[in-house]
Amino acid sequence: ENNQRCKMTALINLKRVLLAILFLFLFSCSQGTAPIPPSNGAKIYFTGESEKGRSIKMSSLLPYLKVEHVRSCVHCHGPKGKGGIWMTNEVKAPDISYKNLTSDEAPYTGHKGHKAYNDEMIIRAVKQGIASDGRVLDSSMPRWFIEDDDMKDLIDFLKTL
Repeated sequence: ENNQRCKMTALINLKRVLLAILFLFLFSCSQGTAPIPPSNGAKIYFTGESEKGRSIKMSSLLPYLKVEHVRSCVHCHGPKGKGGIWMTNEVKAPDISYKNLTSDEAPYTGHKGHKAYNDEMIIRAVKQGIASDGRVLDSSMPRWFIEDDDMKDLIDFLKTL
């Protein structure tokens, strides 16, 4: 009886192991290739934090931006950088896809047009709130305190939008 109980336990354990192996095999096959980890620029865009653990802080003249949910670019410009989110009664967050920012021809949501940005002008807009044509951006655009290497990574990410 004890011998038979050992055989049953071994059989049950073998079934569990085989089911676990089958599950892992099926799960790994359904996943395709392993996901590519997000870039530092993507992490900053979506979370407001860098891979190095730095929190990207902001300064804003609008108190609600400081206390509400705005902690990163995505909260105003959306997951694809297309904007369209109303920031004030008169201002929608613009499309900040790299193609739109760097083209003289692209429509600039919320404005009648803009001079094409280059990387240095994008940095100036993000850090100082100054548009490509030198005017001050609306106060709904926070001024971000971001390290140069993180800013470069953020621009690289904008190029994928």
